[in-house]
Amino acid sequence: MALIDLEKIILSNYQIYESQPYLYLGMMKWQKLLLMN
Repeated sequence: MALIDLEKIILSNYQIYESQPYLYLGMMKWQKLLLMN
């Protein structure tokens, strides 16, 4: 994954966290599972 893409993901995740923290936490768990595979 390119560093620029990672920055975009982090920024969009932060915006989601600001508006919907529970959705954000669910997405983080999902991303961790994806990275493990």
